[in-house]
Amino acid sequence: MIAHSTPTASSAADSQQIIRCGVGAETYGLDMTWVQSVERVDRVRWNSAGGSPAGWLPERAGDVPVFSLAERLRYHTAAKSGAQQRIVLLRSAQGAWGLLVDDVSQVTRVALKDVVKFPSFAGAETTDYFAGVLKASEGLTLLLSPERLHAAASSGDDATFAAVPAHETTTPYAAAVPRTHMSTPPSSSTPTAVLSRAGGRLVVFSVSEPEAGQRPLAFGLSVSQVLEVLSSPPLLPVPGAPPSVRGLVLWRDSPVPVIDLAARLGLPSGTNQDQSGRLLIARTAQRGALLAFQIRAATRMLRLPAPHLPSERDFPFDILLSRAAVELEHETLVIPDLQRLL
Repeated sequence: MIAHSTPTASSAADSQQIIRCGVGAETYGLDMTWVQSVERVDRVRWNSAGGSPAGWLPERAGDVPVFSLAERLRYHTAAKSGAQQRIVLLRSAQGAWGLLVDDVSQVTRVALKDVVKFPSFAGAETTDYFAGVLKASEGLTLLLSPERLHAAASSGDDATFAAVPAHETTTPYAAAVPRTHMSTPPSSSTPTAVLSRAGGRLVVFSVSEPEAGQRPLAFGLSVSQVLEVLSSPPLLPVPGAPPSVRGLVLWRDSPVPVIDLAARLGLPSGTNQDQSGRLLIARTAQRGALLAFQIRAATRMLRLPAPHLPSERDFPFDILLSRAAVELEHETLVIPDLQRLL
C-alpha cells in the first residue's frame, strides 16, 4: 500500500499529492484524489479473449474492469510485464475501475503553481487524456486525466464514469483543417504587403536540406514573434499528438509544443535533428501562445522592404496556414501563420 504524505496546514491549500505511473520508458503523473488503492497485478483475472478491458479485479462489490494505460495511450512499443506491474484502482461516481501500469512511485506532494494547463494543438487524437503538465527540476511530466481514460469516454459516454472530484477538463482540440494546394498566397495577405513594410525585419531559417533540383525553401517570421533560438533540448513525447508535433519542451517555466513545420505544412519532412540543430521559440501575434520549431543551425536577418516576386511553386499547403509565399533572389520564402498552426 502506498502511504500518503502528511501536509502541513499551509502546504495543503497550495499543493496536491500525486503518484507517478510508468509505461514503457515514459512516466505520467496521477492526482491522488482519484486513487482508491494500488493493487498487485496477480489479483487480476485476465481477459483471455484479448481486447478491452484487459481484465477484471475481484472486489467485494463485484469485478472491477481494468484497462491498460499503454493501450489507452496507443503505445506502439511493448509494455513491461510481470510482478512489478500494478493496478491503480480509481474512484468514479458510478463505481471503481483500474489502470494497468508498469510501475508506481511513492506519493509525492507538488505545488499547484507547478501544474500548468496542457497546451492545445490541432489534429490531436488522444491528448485529451492529459489534464495538465507538471514542471519540475528534472523536466516535464504529463498529468493523466482519468475521466477521459476510461473506454466509455471514447464512446462519448462521459457521464457514466464521471469522477468523484471536480476537475477542469482540457479544451477540445480543433480538427485538422483539410489541406488544399495553393500556388498563390491568400488574398487577405499579399506578398507585397508582407515584405514591403519599411523598417520591418524577418528571422529567416530552414528546416531541411533543399531537394534535388528544387530552389531552397526557407521560412520567415517577424523578429517580434521570435523569442529565442537555442540548442535543441530533450523533448517530452506526447502520445496521440499529431505527427507534426515532436513533443513538449520546458522554456522559461512554460511547456511549449515543438512543431515539425515541414510536416505541418504538408511538405516532405526532413527536420534536422542532429547535434547542430536548434530550437526556435516563437509566439503568435494575437494570443501570445507559444510554439517552437526544430530548425537548422543557420539563421539570418532579412531587413524589409525586400525585393521579391509572388511564388508560383505548387505547394501542398493548407491555404490557411501560410500568410505568403514569395521568391527571393536565391530561395523561396514562406511566411507561416502561427495563429493557425496550433
